[in-house]
Amino acid sequence: MTKLKIAILALACAAAAESSLAQQTDGLDEVFASRGKGQLTHREFDARMDRIPERDQAAFLRDGSRFERIVAELLLQKQLVVEAEAAGFHGDPMVQERVKLAAMTELATAWLDHRIATASDADLETMAKEEYLLTKDKLLTDETRDVSHILISTDERSEEEARLIADEVMSKLADQKHDWVQLVSEYSDDTASAANDGMYKAVKRGDMVPAFERAAFSMEPGEVSDPILTRYGFHIVHLEHINEPRQVSFEEIKTSLMEKKRVQHEKRVRIDYLTSFTSLETELTEEAVRTMLSRYVDDSLLSEVEPGDSE
Repeated sequence: MTKLKIAILALACAAAAESSLAQQTDGLDEVFASRGKGQLTHREFDARMDRIPERDQAAFLRDGSRFERIVAELLLQKQLVVEAEAAGFHGDPMVQERVKLAAMTELATAWLDHRIATASDADLETMAKEEYLLTKDKLLTDETRDVSHILISTDERSEEEARLIADEVMSKLADQKHDWVQLVSEYSDDTASAANDGMYKAVKRGDMVPAFERAAFSMEPGEVSDPILTRYGFHIVHLEHINEPRQVSFEEIKTSLMEKKRVQHEKRVRIDYLTSFTSLETELTEEAVRTMLSRYVDDSLLSEVEPGDSE
């Protein structure tokens, strides 16, 4: 596993380099991973990675677990191949046909990917802008709220002790002689409070635990909640400001819209190209079908098969 982690680190560094592994040619036939009798070369790893679009390869490899899974998958296959070849299994005629079929499938897939990748470029930005103009009235940000809070933690004190402290804070707030920020500094157990005075800006629904959220989204600016018990302890929530929904600008969602259009464009190219083949008439006679089926089912059953029957 240590060797794998070293390899992952090397790949992470390589991803940031100006030239990628795919652009290098020296040493590609050298073994970089082995297990038992299975040996994996750089070239073989590159061939496996070629199934992934080049634009996604660096992000894919930043996840070390994915890298480990690919290496383990390829090593297992290599080990099985070594065993099969040692047993002479690869010489079986039907196995050879299956190998040819697998190669045919891989070639067809690689060719289709190539055709899509080299298809005429679409003006993704223009397409994205057109969709934005058609839908911008519906593209609104979520309502968010700026809140601050005082947390009386129950990590190192009982719930009863925390409740007494929370009640003490509420009493000081009631007499209006104590500044909120001062009380945050004096009482809050939130580790972030020292840096942000207990403030959390642009909180949206789903960001906080349910009880905290219900309080934050039921108050008006300036209001302070009663102590709210969560798994962290008691919170006293102060609503600072409500940020109303606003229209999202094109620049904010330009990247995501362009990605959406890229996916749609590639799907359209794929469908159009495949349809140019599948729309052709299939030449298949009933006699040929019966001849093929007779190798798998009893002749007596074939009489029950009507022309055009399909599962």
